[in-house]
Order: sequence, then structure tokens, then C-alpha cells
Amino acid sequence: MNPWASVALIAAHRSERRPRAAGEGIPVGGERVLVTPDHLVLDEERAGLVALGCRSLGLSRATAVPTFAVLEREGPRGGEEAMRDQRDIELAAERHGLTLARPGAGETGGLALARLAAPARMLAGPLAQLGRCGALATLIEEVDALDAVGLIAGTPLRVAAPRPLAVRLLGKLSDWTSGFDLAAALMRHPRLALSSRVTLEWRGADLASLPVSERIAAADAFAVRGWRVLFPSDERTREWLALEGRETDWRALTFDGDGSLDELEFDAGVLEPMLWLNLDAAAVEARGFSGAPIEGVWVGPRATVEDLARLVTRMGGRPRAESLRFVVVMGTRRVRDTLAACGLLAALEAAGAELHAYSPHEAPQTRGGRWLMCAGEGGWGACGPDTIAASAVLGRLADPRELDAAELPPPLAAGWRASGPLERRLEDARLIRAGAANPAAEVSVAPALPLGPPLEAALRAVLIADLDHLPEEGWIRWGPRALGVRLRPEALALHVLAIQLPGFAERARAAGSGCIRVRGAIGESAHSLDEAIALRSVGVRVILATGYAAAARHALASLGILALECAGSWSVPTLGHELELPDLPHALEPRKPIVCRDLTHGRQFTLRHAHDALEIDDLRAGGRLARFARETGEALERTGTL
Repeated sequence: MNPWASVALIAAHRSERRPRAAGEGIPVGGERVLVTPDHLVLDEERAGLVALGCRSLGLSRATAVPTFAVLEREGPRGGEEAMRDQRDIELAAERHGLTLARPGAGETGGLALARLAAPARMLAGPLAQLGRCGALATLIEEVDALDAVGLIAGTPLRVAAPRPLAVRLLGKLSDWTSGFDLAAALMRHPRLALSSRVTLEWRGADLASLPVSERIAAADAFAVRGWRVLFPSDERTREWLALEGRETDWRALTFDGDGSLDELEFDAGVLEPMLWLNLDAAAVEARGFSGAPIEGVWVGPRATVEDLARLVTRMGGRPRAESLRFVVVMGTRRVRDTLAACGLLAALEAAGAELHAYSPHEAPQTRGGRWLMCAGEGGWGACGPDTIAASAVLGRLADPRELDAAELPPPLAAGWRASGPLERRLEDARLIRAGAANPAAEVSVAPALPLGPPLEAALRAVLIADLDHLPEEGWIRWGPRALGVRLRPEALALHVLAIQLPGFAERARAAGSGCIRVRGAIGESAHSLDEAIALRSVGVRVILATGYAAAARHALASLGILALECAGSWSVPTLGHELELPDLPHALEPRKPIVCRDLTHGRQFTLRHAHDALEIDDLRAGGRLARFARETGEALERTGTL
């Protein structure tokens, strides 16, 4: 029996599209595996692109995987563009039977944790938001918007076999340390510094002393920084689900090693309160910076009710210091209602907190300032709730042991949520609409995502741009105008290189099949997929650069754009020259060079690439959406029956 829980969960969700040989198992840390998750979770950013992708494939049937989509921007506050984009998502939800959380319900990760996370389940969606669900023994698989369209259409998800690492917890947290401190300190371990994108599987008898709320905090801190976490499901998990009214979702899931596991041990009893001064560097002990001036403290939407209760208790009825602001953003309507029911909302107000309902744009005022942040995606000083409480009271960065209160009161430590209102954490029914597919529903008039032709013969492309380097902001300057048309590919395409090369989009479209040379490397961008969609919309088929970030290369390939590498000294012909890749598609193989001809000058060059097998499948099909259509055996006509 395989001792790795992540491997076992992937095996349990493996798609049977390809018959398995007798005794065949799941590889560890190698090839990709086809799986079907229990639920697909979409934040608003992904849901908008998914709606366009479903239009591209002409889907009219119900989603093949139960899908939960969350609208986060409040209509008028988000502007006309937000209202228009949300209407497109609502139409797609009605047509394909997606469950939709309306604005005001809360942030995506908190809703998924409360409604969908459960032991032995697999959720597909954004890891940074869903990673906290690993505290409930739920396996998270990262998907982008195009993968999500494939799941809705019925194509299994291709996931990389896990690279698990066991973490054996020794001892218990002190009264002044939390799950955040546990994660921050463990990330400094040399084993993790050298191991990116591993799955951390927690085990050990001392885990019984770690509350689920602290497991959530630890899993969330890891997920924001790219690590996937999986805790066992024990009696602590059962108690937490019972208080959520979901005890029937509980099942025992323990991780018992056989002594041969790749494992590290970590002693929670020697932990110190931790602080991140720079999210790109290792955390430091907060006591070393005690006394540093700050502008305010900010408790983000990822905070659980338990986090906020701990914060209030630590403050001990003392108000915030007059010299700073104290901001609390409640992640979901459920959290707010629970805080009100148990008196914590009034306690926070009495302490001088500014209380806000969740909005994706609620924290810009803290960016770049010396704010302490708890339960957010980052800032100048990310820390746990104990450090936040001490700093709010003392008006400076403070070690939590500087406060007079020595211990958490017993009612908070044991069963403080036992009162009736706290056991009935149910969202307002008006905010969650259950999915019921209606193929006859109104179809959005929004444009579809571009679909490229399959790569069936030699590819020719005209050199339409030659850049010394890619601008720091990327292919597009992401100001309000570009963001407003993010879900309108044809309009977004007008913003590609608009500052550097005015009129580029029109010239690229006129060329038909374009090639861009960048005399430098192309880095990762928060909008890599959006930019690839815009590039494909103007007809770009090939990019030449000295190197690519993996996310940028992957996004380009998903839209059918070749990301080829050339030496910095390679002399590319002048603009307007025609290039040919004569050996495609057969020569397109992992780690195999490709011949390129300059048909205008009669010269020949060799280019390299880092495309993996999955990206090559996308390129040969003309993009990932085209591959999904091929794999499901359906036609691409918009009037089809996908």
C-alpha cells in the first residue's frame, strides 16, 4: 500500500478514460495523470474567461464536474465593466448549471472551505485561495481558466504526479504562537528551501493538539507561497465539521508511514512569533524587530472566526493605540454573522477596529506602507493574530509576550463556539444560487476566446516586431482601460505593445501570421494568460526570445503560440521578412531543436525550446481549447452540441 495520502487521493480520482494495467499504480513526482476532481471552484477572474471559453466551444450541456463560481465585485462599486462581465458569468452559470455565489457572499477561498472542503475530496481551482482546504484533508489541484473549460466540457484534468514530503510534528504550539508561525518557521527549513512545489503531508501523534483553525492558518500561509499542504482527518476535523453543520462529510483519513518516507521533523514547542518583512525572503522572529514604527494593522479576509476571537482575547478589552489604524476585513457573510452572534463584532468595534465587508479592492491603502498584515496575501509585515493584537494595543511592532495577558481563557480554548447561533453558519439563501442547467437559456453576446488552426504542416510567419526587451509591465500596460476590456479579447488586443509600438495590433492583424522577436528573456506576469489571449487575437503564432519563465511559456502554448529560444547574438532579419518552420509538426518534440528558415534572405538557423509534452499537445491542436474539442470528440461549430 502506498504510504502517501496525496498519491492515494489522486488514485481515487483517476479518470478511467485510459484502461489501467493490472497492478498499475500512480507515479510519484513524474508523469502526468488524468483525474476528475469532486468540484471545480472559480473565482471571478477565472469565471469570466471560462464563460468566454464555453462560448468558443459552443457548449450547451450541463457541466461535467460540479462547479462553484464566486462573484466578488459589488456591481456599482466595480463599475459598468464589472456589471457587464458578471452578467456574462451569470448567463454561463444558468446555461451550464454552475452554482453561483453572488456579490456579498464573500471571498472564494472562505466559501469553498465552508461549503466544499471535506476529507478525501479533490478540489480544482486557484491554489492560493483554496490551499487552506488542505487543513481538512482536501487535495487541491491548480487549474487555470482553460483547464476549467475542459473540465466543464468533460475532459479529465492532466495533473503532475505529486512530490510528497512528510512533516512529523513534535510538541504543541505555545500560547503565543499560531499556525501562521508554524508555517513561516518551517519554510526556513533547508529541506523546503531546496524543494519547490512539493506536497507537505503532516503526520504525528502530536497533531491531535493542533486545532483545525491553526491548520487552516498554516495551510493558507503555505499555499500563498506555492506549497500544497495535506493534514490528516481526525477527531479535531470531525468537531470542526460538526460545528459547520457538515459532520456527515467527515471520514477518518490518517497518514501512517512505514519508516521509509521522505520525512522531516519539526518541533512546535520551540517556535517563536514570526514576521515576514519581505515575502521573497525567509521569515524572521518578531521579537528582533520589537519597537519598529508602523502605520496600522490589517486583518484580511482569510481570517477565520477563531483567528478573530484569538485577536479579541489577546487585546483583553484594551483599545487600539490612537497613533495607528486598525482594519478588519471579514471574508464572508457567514463570518460576519457568526462574529455578531457571539459578541465578537461588538468587541472589535469597542477596540477601535474599522470593520469592512470583503471586497477584492479593500486593501490598496496598505500597499507599500509599514502595515502589519494578518490573513492576507502579503504586505510589508505578514504575521499571526497574536503579533497583530500586541502591536495594535502598543502602537508599534510588538512581541505578543509584551502584553499582560498570559493565557487564552478556557472558554475560547475549548468549545467557545457551542452556542446555538454558532452552530448554524448558513449563508443568506439569496446569495447562493444552486446550479440547474438550462441549455435554452439566453446566450451571452460577449465574444469568444480565439481558437487557432491545428499545426498540420510547415508554419510561416512574418516578423512584425523586434524588441530590445519586453517592457517591465509585460505585453500590456494594465491600467484601468486594459482591465476594463480584459474579457473582450478583440478590444484587449489593441493594448498589446500600444505604448512601445503604436498601431501594432492593426499591423499584426494585416500580416495574418506574425512573429515577434524579443532580445531578452520573457518573465512571469500576473496576466500571462490574458496577454497570450491578446497576442493570439492579433495573429501572433511565434515568439523568439532568449528564455521564458515557465508560466509565460505555458500560457503562450495554451493559445497555440510557439515560444522558441534563440541566442542573443543571432541576427534576425529586418521587419517584414518571412520565416518558415519547415519540419512542423513532426519535429516538435520535447528538447528537440527546430530548423528555422529566413525565406527572404535564404538563410537557415536552429532554434531551441523548452515546451513539455503537454504544451506540445496544445500547440499541435491549435491551442488547449481546440485540444479539448478534439479529445471530447465534439465539433468546433458554435451551433454544436458540446
